[in-house]
Amino acid sequence: MKKQPIPKILYKSIFPAPGPKDPVTFDQFVSEVLDLEIRAEIAEWYNCHTNEELEEVYPGWDYADRTVRMRLSRYKGHSKLFKAFDKLGLSAHEINSVVTWHGTRSELEDWEAESGSVRGRDPSVSDDDDDEDYHYGEVMDSNEEEDDDDDDEEEEEEEENNRDAGVVAAIGDLATQADVDNTDHHALPGFPVNYGNRVPMMRNGFH
Repeated sequence: MKKQPIPKILYKSIFPAPGPKDPVTFDQFVSEVLDLEIRAEIAEWYNCHTNEELEEVYPGWDYADRTVRMRLSRYKGHSKLFKAFDKLGLSAHEINSVVTWHGTRSELEDWEAESGSVRGRDPSVSDDDDDEDYHYGEVMDSNEEEDDDDDDEEEEEEEENNRDAGVVAAIGDLATQADVDNTDHHALPGFPVNYGNRVPMMRNGFH
């Protein structure tokens, strides 16, 4: 059985029961929804004010890149598109084969091939430039290790804060004891006379 074209599969996934106001094809969805969202993002990000300026910008957004997805998911049409990618389990190669409109990685690469020039990439786009056949869900799973590292750093920071709090408490106890035991108000070595119950400010991060 012949496999259906990816755009057709995507359209059915995004619009399982199209309404009278919905696009009738994937191409119409791109031109009437996604393209407008892309232009809005380019205008905001690059401070473009005219159609001519918009046309001269080639962000090169890779729709298989998680950073790009997080950024463009703010738009309703792109959010639906990315959910369809994940639902269908499309690979990065399959995604980039169908995502060829304005602002995309494919458009930028075509422009560079035709002009012989190379443009600087959008700084928000990942530096990884590979076509490995991975699924976006798998990419997300691979980042669980990064989340674990962040958790470890938070635990270490909390332990350090607890140690610092213990030091401050201990100093406060010593100062209080000095005030009680030394009736002539002589402080402990290192503490000023008549320091009372106040906790002294220390060097190395306490003032």
